[in-house]
Parts: sequence; structure tokens; C-alpha cells
Amino acid sequence: MKKLLIATHNQGKVRELGELLEPLGINTISAAGLNLPEPEETADTFHGNAKLKSIPAAIAANLPALADDSGLCIPALDGAPGIYSARWGGENKDFAMAIERVKSELSNLPSYQEGLGEVQYREFNSKNLYRAKELRTNSTEAEKKLWNRIRNRQINDCKFRRQEPLGNYIVDFICLEKKLIIELDGGQHQDKIINDNQRTKYLESIGYQVIRFWNNEVIENIEAVLEVITQHLNTSPTPPNRRGLLWPSGAKAYFICVLSLAQPDGSSVEFEGRIDGTLTFPPRGKNGFGYDPIFIPERESRTFGEMSQLEKNKSNHRADAFDKFKKYLLKKPL
Repeated sequence: MKKLLIATHNQGKVRELGELLEPLGINTISAAGLNLPEPEETADTFHGNAKLKSIPAAIAANLPALADDSGLCIPALDGAPGIYSARWGGENKDFAMAIERVKSELSNLPSYQEGLGEVQYREFNSKNLYRAKELRTNSTEAEKKLWNRIRNRQINDCKFRRQEPLGNYIVDFICLEKKLIIELDGGQHQDKIINDNQRTKYLESIGYQVIRFWNNEVIENIEAVLEVITQHLNTSPTPPNRRGLLWPSGAKAYFICVLSLAQPDGSSVEFEGRIDGTLTFPPRGKNGFGYDPIFIPERESRTFGEMSQLEKNKSNHRADAFDKFKKYLLKKPL
């Protein structure tokens, strides 16, 4: 069986990578198992830190070595904690402390402590009034199906509006009392990721929570969609006219993972993976490690901390990077 050194002292990562590698017939050994020193992460990128761990380990053990550098990035905090994700937990890498710091940093953002009056948060571009009326008249099949199930206070006695102008945008469905927006995306939105992200960022900046569904999800599985909407309504208290009552829950975030495969000759190749989601507080679930209990991946209602390792391995930042690593191995085996 081929042998690969996992160049990390983090037992959670050793376990997760080991489970991903086992089906490939690769036997693993950890850096801690060989008593290799834990390098200081002094690079200013995930790629740089991953190489700082993989290359010295490969040379010292005379084995191919796989290392990763990963972290949680929060756009509202300018990408922090990022490469400093572990260090936010202090010398002992206490992630309960790190999670509390994330919550504190987000809660203390000035833009989320300012008051926001009724007139301000309903501010919109008057030019969109006619366009909104057109959109209501020419609703898509998915929009009609969802509207028929949420109109007239059918869910939690909450009133929804459809095709409602807000700022410079027209949102698909909105519940003002719960500050919840529902957006339906068709296939064409694959080419509009940047615009959608800008739109969502603005809506969140004025205190709204945004959830998205694909059109086919509404058409083919409306009951599941309604269940997710109900869950959000149940956890969204009726806010006064004030920005960010739900904050920091709902803050956008993403995990990055960079895998570095190094050879004993000092060469290396890197593979990057990413998964987007939102944060929730307080932490939920006892599985996983690190920031897993506060991270809800896109199109999920559970945190990584509430998922089994098998479920998490199917879709996360490390699995994304690992898929690219596996494709590389097909061309260049160990």
C-alpha cells in the first residue's frame, strides 16, 4: 500500500484526510506520529502556509507529504480570521474562545449598531415600481407556485409581499416583520454570481436575512422549501426598526482549504477548495472541529457541527480541494 505523510498535528484534520484517502488505497501517517516539529505558519496566504508544512515534512521523512492550510473567512470582517483562524483561539487553540471572538468582532461592527428607521429601511428606487408591477404580472412558474403557498399569511401568520422594490433592487419575496427575503434562482444565475453576491451583501447590510432556492427545488419539492422557510421564520424574531437585530447570525462566511502535496525533492503542487455559507450563534452540534458548530453551508439548515463526518466529507472545502487532488493523482500517482 502506498504511504503518504499527513503533515499536520491537528488530529481532526488527520482523521478527516485519512478517511478521504482510505478509499484510494493510501496508508497515512501523521507528522505527530513521526515526532516531526510543528512549523510556525508565517506566510501571508493559505497557499504559502500549506507549503511551509508540506515541503519540510516531505524532506525530513523522505515521503510524499500532504498538508493543508484552511480557515474561516468573513467578508464583513475583511476576510478575517482567514489565515489566523487557529490563532484566534490563543496559544491553546481554544476554538470556543475563537468562536466567541468572531461573535464579538461582528457584534461590534459600527454599521450594525446604528438605528434604522421605518422610512430608511423601506427606501427604494422609484423607477423600479413599474418594473416590479411587470414582474408580478409575468411571474415564473416557480414564483407562482411559491406565492400560492405563502400568500395571505399561510405560514406562521407572516405577511409576505412579492416583487417588492428595496434599495436599487426588486426582491422576489419579502416578509417585512421578520426581515426575511426569499430569492428564487434559475439556471441563468450561474453566470451572475458576482451580481447576486453584491445584491445579497447590500440586503444583509440593511438588516435582512436572505435565503435562496433554485426554481427546480420549488417546482419539484415545494414541501421541503416551505419547511426551510418555516425554520427561518421560527428563528427570526420580529425586529424593531433597528438594523442588525439578528446579527451576527446570518453573516456570510466561507471556508477555504489549500492542500499542498510535496515530494522529498522539495517540489510541490497545490489544490484549493472553498465552500460558502452563513454563521449562526450560539454554536450548534458537537461533531467536527474548529468553527464547524457555527457554520451552515449553502443549501443546508444544519451546521457542520450537526453533521456526521460522512455527510460533511461529501461537501466541504476540504472535500472540494481533495477532489482536485484525486484528479491529479490519476495523472501522476504517488
